[in-house]
Amino acid sequence: MADKLSQYSLGPLPWTRELLIKAYWADWLGSLQKIKEHPGYLAHQALDDIQASLEMFFDCVDDLTAATSYFRDQAAEHDLFSRGNRQRLEQLERSIRKSFFAVTSTAFALVDTTRRVRKHYEVIGYDEQVKESFSENELHRFIQDLRNVFSHRHLLNPGWQIIYKPGGKITRFILSKEDLNRYVEWCPLARRFMEKHSFEIDVENLTSEYRLLVEHFHKWFRDAILAFVGNEIKEYTSYERILKGEQWRQYWRLYLNEGIKRNLDPYNYLDRFLSPEEVERAKALPRHSREQADLMISMADEYNICDNEIRGLVYRLFGIS
Repeated sequence: MADKLSQYSLGPLPWTRELLIKAYWADWLGSLQKIKEHPGYLAHQALDDIQASLEMFFDCVDDLTAATSYFRDQAAEHDLFSRGNRQRLEQLERSIRKSFFAVTSTAFALVDTTRRVRKHYEVIGYDEQVKESFSENELHRFIQDLRNVFSHRHLLNPGWQIIYKPGGKITRFILSKEDLNRYVEWCPLARRFMEKHSFEIDVENLTSEYRLLVEHFHKWFRDAILAFVGNEIKEYTSYERILKGEQWRQYWRLYLNEGIKRNLDPYNYLDRFLSPEEVERAKALPRHSREQADLMISMADEYNICDNEIRGLVYRLFGIS
């Protein structure tokens, strides 16, 4: 094991802060590459890949929800379904169909990403969780076959349905059983899911239920990965923060000195470094006060690199003695 560890470009683990800073100043781009030899890097990257894929799926679900909600609002207008508004109606319908197709596509892009990550890590209980949530789950197998229909057979277009009730009407987007049955290759679990619905399947209910299933599984999966390689990830990210912090220290040193030299008004640039909410918090304090400057530093200093030199430059730029 010792021989293996000594083969790292930066030498045996663990690496000290002094060693990393020295490597940064010798070759700052090279230092960022060298720390990627750390065993925690690939695990960290794997979780980032899953998170990115997961967020894309959630965004598509949210887009579908927004599209159906907007259609419902427009459907409340009696003239939406008139002949003169046919083009507008078709545009709204296409928006929902496009969003629904995106949901099914990103759902299985997420599945593929998770499988790739699983090949590299021994996660206790993975097979049981996958069986419960996906491989033997009727909802998942229906979504899976639905994606296959979209990709290899024909585009199943959700259609709208209006249900009139006392006091109002309900507009829904549905997949009709008649259209679904045009595809004969449904797996037994998918058919069992379909049999639980008499004539149609509500698109919004379908996607929201599936989102909850995905959320539950991926919370478990992330926790399981962290239990297995969490310490390695934590060590790698601490090294990454040291190097990125050194980058930001040099940036702030140059930026602040230039601002002082040109006598810039720092209040004209707050929105570049603080969120709108943070700007409001800062403005609630007296201008050019040490208290205000310290608050802004605490909010902007993501890598905890503000030493006495940087703080002194901030005070000078804000005209604080």
